[in-house]
Amino acid sequence: METVHINNLQQGQYINHNGEVITLEQAKKLLEGGEKPALYTLSDEYIGRVLDSLHDARKAGQEPGDFCEPDPQAKLIEYRELRAVAIGPDRADIVAGYGTNEELSAWYRSEVTIPEEEWQDYKVVDLPMDKKMDWEEDGEMALKELLEWETEFPQIVGSSE
Repeated sequence: METVHINNLQQGQYINHNGEVITLEQAKKLLEGGEKPALYTLSDEYIGRVLDSLHDARKAGQEPGDFCEPDPQAKLIEYRELRAVAIGPDRADIVAGYGTNEELSAWYRSEVTIPEEEWQDYKVVDLPMDKKMDWEEDGEMALKELLEWETEFPQIVGSSE
């Protein structure tokens, strides 16, 4: 599922919170209150289908029921800050994502094959997002610039020497 950061949503965005439709502003209040819910965007097409369903039920003189159709365009809303870590013994792979060092290294281990005895030599080190690095295809740029248009996280961004 595609991911979108909460800061990239537009004012008035509707959000699915445990089957309840809330606004972006309501979601931000939940987060400010310390909650850490799973949040998903609702597409305009989905909202249109819900409204059509309500209209059709009322027109037929029926009580509107629950609308349980999935939204194929839904995106997982991430509200933690994007971060990057270097993982490896010497030459390190750079992993970017939303999560703790433990979560990012667990994802990394699921993506690559590293024998247990070698994993003992691996370290996980935080990388500043504004650190400029020389990228093979893109030249010198900061991690946050390199990842500016990416939507799928976590991901292995590259390697460092």
